[in-house]
Amino acid sequence: ADGGGGASRGDGDGEDSDDDRFDDLPEDDAAMDAEEAEGAMGAGVRRFFLTVLAGVVGATPTMQSASVMALARLLYEFSAALVSTVPELLPAVYALLETGDREVVKACLGFAKVVAVRLPQAELAARLPELVPAVLKPCDDDDGFARFKSKTRVVMERLVKRCGWKAVEDATPALHAKLLQHMRREETRSERRRKASIAGSEFGGGKARTEAGRSARTGRRSAWNDQDVFSGDGDDEPRGLARGARSAAGGKGAYSIAASRRDAGDGG
Repeated sequence: ADGGGGASRGDGDGEDSDDDRFDDLPEDDAAMDAEEAEGAMGAGVRRFFLTVLAGVVGATPTMQSASVMALARLLYEFSAALVSTVPELLPAVYALLETGDREVVKACLGFAKVVAVRLPQAELAARLPELVPAVLKPCDDDDGFARFKSKTRVVMERLVKRCGWKAVEDATPALHAKLLQHMRREETRSERRRKASIAGSEFGGGKARTEAGRSARTGRRSAWNDQDVFSGDGDDEPRGLARGARSAAGGKGAYSIAASRRDAGDGG
């Protein structure tokens, strides 16, 4: 009887073990379904990205700028699936930056801003020798400098933040070297003011921690903002992404493209 009982218990254990294995199957299937769904979504996003990419060579500046803006939004939201497609798109963006069309250049600088944020740091650093001159190209003449100096500086600030001063300075043409010098001075002054403000406040840094906590709680929401990425220059430039950009336009220590051209030996 005991032997029978033992056999029965053994059979019961075997059944429980089999049941456990069967219970795990739905979880395994769910994990596989999730992976397949994620892979399918990534493939679908890439196909859509490549479809929109065709508009970059559109017949009108409106089609070109709208396509670049759409590509920037896609890259921002689905960077994990799309970073591999960026290298084949960048040459087209570089060419559009030389067109001089205001809306097209604004869209391309917005795309460059997204690239500076979303591209992996190592790959971004490797592309600085071609990316930095292309971003600065619209400011080569006085008219372009007046139009695009603020947006260009915002892109440069992000490149510096991701890759460091040395890497960006090495890739910057001599004509625009004063921009980096001006940005360094501004950063030094801002850092001094920040330290002085914290030292003079009994509760220094408390607000920053509160803001950080609030950001962490809302981190799942998209931070995309069309106005921040594609806004115009001057008084139309919003706060946030463009903070500090207006200082490039005037004031103590401000630089100009004419002075930069003289210093670079191009005449003027």
